[in-house]
Amino acid sequence: MFRRKISWLFLLTLLFPFPVFSQQVLAITRDAKSYDVTPYMSFYEDTENSLTIENVIQLDANDLLFRKRSDANFGVITYKVWGKFKFANESSEDWWLLYFKSERLSGDLNVYVVSENKIIKTYHQNDWISFQNRVVQHKNEIIPLGIPDKVQTVYFSLRPSASTMELSASLYTAVAFIEKDYRDMLVLGIYYGIMISMLIYNAFILFAARDKAYLYYIVYLLVYIFAQSSLDGLFIQYISPDHIEKWHLVVIIGASIAWPCYILFTTSVLPIKKHYPRVYIFYQFMLAMFFVPSILYPFVHFEKTTVLVAFLIIIVTITSSIISFLLSFKIQVAQYYFAATALFVLGMAIQEVKLFDIYIPVLGEGNYSVQFGSALEALLFSLAMGYRIKVMRESSIAKDDQIKQLEYSNLQGKVNPHFLYNSLNMILEMLQADKKAAAQTVVDLANIYEYMSYYVAKDLVPLKEEWQFAKKYFKIMNKRSGQKMLLKEDFSAKAHEFMVPPLSLQPLIENCLKHGRPKSSFVTSSDNTKSKSKVKYVFSIFLRAEIHEQALILSIVDNGQFTNTNIREGGSLESIKHRFEHYYTNVNVSIQPANDVGTKVEISISERKKRSAEN
Repeated sequence: MFRRKISWLFLLTLLFPFPVFSQQVLAITRDAKSYDVTPYMSFYEDTENSLTIENVIQLDANDLLFRKRSDANFGVITYKVWGKFKFANESSEDWWLLYFKSERLSGDLNVYVVSENKIIKTYHQNDWISFQNRVVQHKNEIIPLGIPDKVQTVYFSLRPSASTMELSASLYTAVAFIEKDYRDMLVLGIYYGIMISMLIYNAFILFAARDKAYLYYIVYLLVYIFAQSSLDGLFIQYISPDHIEKWHLVVIIGASIAWPCYILFTTSVLPIKKHYPRVYIFYQFMLAMFFVPSILYPFVHFEKTTVLVAFLIIIVTITSSIISFLLSFKIQVAQYYFAATALFVLGMAIQEVKLFDIYIPVLGEGNYSVQFGSALEALLFSLAMGYRIKVMRESSIAKDDQIKQLEYSNLQGKVNPHFLYNSLNMILEMLQADKKAAAQTVVDLANIYEYMSYYVAKDLVPLKEEWQFAKKYFKIMNKRSGQKMLLKEDFSAKAHEFMVPPLSLQPLIENCLKHGRPKSSFVTSSDNTKSKSKVKYVFSIFLRAEIHEQALILSIVDNGQFTNTNIREGGSLESIKHRFEHYYTNVNVSIQPANDVGTKVEISISERKKRSAEN
């Protein structure tokens, strides 16, 4: 059959003459350090996978086999490809490195050095040879060629592959290749440095924000970095040099983890479910589809599962770009998201269109297009998340302000109706007995409402201002009670200037009056003789405020009956604590019996929050 094939080829060349490619010889000069071999290559596609190197040499002797191509990209093929080039060494270097530019040839590469139609050297290389057993210990396919100073021919073949195949190659001296490899590793170092920096940055924000969107994004980044390192050959070189086959598994499993997290991240950041419910359902379907390659991996060739993974990634990223573009007119965070996904799609397109036999010469090799696209994507995603945190923080502040205003309104509502009604009734009664005292009470009442209308609008006021308001409130309450009550204070000079929320002392005094003061001005006492008598006493409230290690220690002690029911959820003390926590980081409230009789409430406040410090 082989002889019949040669006869037909020879007959066709006689009956239908066509321009025969005149093989150019690559002349290696003395000063050169590297050469692009691709322009000197010619190829033959062995669709039947039937030729051996001896057959190829025999056919090539009559120029019946190899032809030039416009490029060395073959797309996705399922048959063997043969290639060749001729060279003549005129330099002082006897050894050159033949470097195939394709990152993953994913097949058996055989290289034959032929002189005068005789094979003088054979090399074999593939992705499955362990790093330690490679002729040149490198993540890519590198063949050392001993080149004497005469014309020789290099033939090479690649077994059938289900992956895209680009057979462009270059020759380097050892020194030149080390320099090139250093530049490549520098580029990869910058790329992985950016990715790891974004990973750490977002990890810190995750601990601060406690937002599940950050968790999805961090897992996506972490697994993506690991999978991309496998595609870049770093897994082969540094992580598992003796088990090369594992890098395939890392890529497939990595895709099955990273991209579902990418989808969850997308649906968490963008309101897709609200605006595009059908697209949200599609995302859920794609979420399940990414687990298919991992399920198929033990039964289907790796290259076919890789094509499926690449297809799913392209579909998801293009969909995300379109949706984020549509949402960018409504939501600003979607603008960052659209820019990020568009750059990643562009970088991926430069690299992955080869899977569908599309070659874009203007873009060159595009070896690092996916890396740079994903690095820019990570940067813009981090900006998007930073902006999202800013929006969430502003929304939280607005919500806190609203809650604070509601609390103040609630406090005002408690003071306003009953307090005003009862105070006016009291003043009306006082006018008949003591007009001067009634006039002073009217002034105190006016001062109270002036304070409530002016100072409540402020976030914080000095403790001395709050104390003046609390004294006026207690004075009126004392007159209304008909019982003699005392209010005393012992504030240090620094405590006077400590900033507190308005209407913070008045509820504490009201709390003592409501829960601590007995209904009668008389209490029952007993002595050792078990005799009982009624003793009149004066209900008193004592406030102490001091600064200890930059913290305000505020204590309120009364001599009434002890009860801790006022610390219940929603009670006045709980409400005061929440209001202090709006402005201060450390707030502690404790309630306990006083030394002899009554109740002691102690409040410790420190570490003013940044936002309240700026106001």
